Amino acid sequence: MDEEIEKKSVRNLYAGKEFSRRLIVVVYTGTEMSGSFYNIEKLGKDNYETWRIQMKMVLNYRGLWKFANGTEERPAGPAGANLLEAQATWDEKDGQALADIVIGCLPSEILHIKSAIRSKDAWENLKKVHTPRGTASKVVIIKKLLQLKMDASKKMQDHLNTFTDLSDKMEELEIQLPEEVKSIILLNSLPQEYEIFVVTMENREELPNLEILKIKIQEEEKKK
Repeated sequence: MDEEIEKKSVRNLYAGKEFSRRLIVVVYTGTEMSGSFYNIEKLGKDNYETWRIQMKMVLNYRGLWKFANGTEERPAGPAGANLLEAQATWDEKDGQALADIVIGCLPSEILHIKSAIRSKDAWENLKKVHTPRGTASKVVIIKKLLQLKMDASKKMQDHLNTFTDLSDKMEELEIQLPEEVKSIILLNSLPQEYEIFVVTMENREELPNLEILKIKIQEEEKKK
């Protein structure tokens, strides 16, 4: 089976509604369908943080992340055949990165980047849309973190993921909290059944760093 037939097979296999909200990326090596297979949810209104991490990894693996983040600038210098060739190569790679980003979005999000010429422009536009930096946004994130309480019906890992996600959003909004404060907030978010554990941690001479604290919390969960 040649490469073109294999590509059509993949497209047909994932053409149903079940995959209409997902991005399928297959990296081909030679004429054989091999290499890496990515299946990530397309960017919508509520999944930017997850999408951003996954898309960055896809672009990074494909050698295209340096175009999307702007570190690989378009070649410039004295005019000549070498410069034109270098610029053509750059344009092709940047176009691939832009295509990955656009294809990885639902129609509602493509509206924000339809006029983007470069992958960096598309990436930055999506960032601005999904991580607004106004005072109101900062207040919302801070309140969510300070008022965070673990739902008794959820697993501890889910709760820690929520805490980490909120902490990351604060950093993106350039709100810096000392690690000790984050540890205190995390301890305060635990349910009543962890009271003895929380008191034990708070009575230590100093709190363990945040990552170690997360591990200790997970170990405590196993005892329940």
